[in-house]
Amino acid sequence: MNLIKKLMLSSLCIPCVLVAQENQSQLILQGKAPAGAERAYLMHYDFETNDPKQDSVKIVDGQFKFETNGAGVSYTGLSFDHSFNSDKKESRNALWFHWNPGKTVVDASQGKLKIVDGGPLTKQYLAYEAKVDSLRETFRTDEYRAYSEKIDALSKEIKKLQQERDAAFGSWRTHYEKLMSAFIQSNPSNTLSLVFLESMADDENSQADQRALFEGLNENIKNSARGKRLYASLKSRSLIVGAEALDFAHPDTEGKMVKLSDYKGKYVLLDFWASWCVPCRKENPFVVKAYDRFKTKNFEIIAISLDDKKANWLKAIKDDNLGWVHLSDLKGWQNEIAVMYGVKGVPTNYVISPEGKILAIDLRGEKLEQFLEETL
Repeated sequence: MNLIKKLMLSSLCIPCVLVAQENQSQLILQGKAPAGAERAYLMHYDFETNDPKQDSVKIVDGQFKFETNGAGVSYTGLSFDHSFNSDKKESRNALWFHWNPGKTVVDASQGKLKIVDGGPLTKQYLAYEAKVDSLRETFRTDEYRAYSEKIDALSKEIKKLQQERDAAFGSWRTHYEKLMSAFIQSNPSNTLSLVFLESMADDENSQADQRALFEGLNENIKNSARGKRLYASLKSRSLIVGAEALDFAHPDTEGKMVKLSDYKGKYVLLDFWASWCVPCRKENPFVVKAYDRFKTKNFEIIAISLDDKKANWLKAIKDDNLGWVHLSDLKGWQNEIAVMYGVKGVPTNYVISPEGKILAIDLRGEKLEQFLEETL
């Protein structure tokens, strides 16, 4: 084969390759509309940003066509009887599918809206959907349904047996808690009673009067470090919206004692944080913004740090421009106020009314400023 023939064959092959390849950035959707439809409505989500985009075209002679550009497949809804908006109920008659780059052909002229043809990527998608439909049929067979009915019947029988068992014997946890309660009441000087009471306190389903059991303990046990921690935890559970905030006295950055009750008559944000707490530091700009806006409207912030190193605490205050009252005993997670308020994680905050009542708990981001705008 001479050079001229080789070049001719090469030039013939190049267009064949180009024709076979789809435009990977253009998405085309076309097809037949149902009888009487005047417009086609489209909602699709951008491949890269997932931002929703809406479009509509006029239907001419029963045909319609959409074209757009995108970096990849787009999750798409197509409808002929309504435009898309935030009301999901209006989307009930839409066809939702994955719109692939290249051509996608749909047909709604026979009543049911479905994809019928398209380019190579759409055909791959159609092959996948056919397998999914086949799988669905497997789970719609009489045999599968019969198994499901047996399982439902057994589940009902199991539930009935559980109810009969519980009626006859009661629950293990209820009986066990009664035994622990009896032990605590009979052995108020035994430190195991405190351990049992801690176990009850960790159980969200506990029915015992834990405060009363604690009060019945020996004074030495109640006044131990572990006893005081448990009492603070039990007491902190009453700190809900509408409850009275717990008063305290705590040292500020210069060692001066500050009381919450000193701020009666003001709205106070009690803010638990720490210099090492990344979410706290990210939250601080929102708190600064709220403080700058409302500090002249009878609003103050008392920040309690769970730091254990004073230098880190003071540096964070300066770096984040936190121009309000700062308190800490530098005991880390054993901070007395944090223990008193049952703080399990930071940031945690309480908004307290001028009368000392808790108005809100754990307001994050813009929610703090919004709440203060509505309240002050």
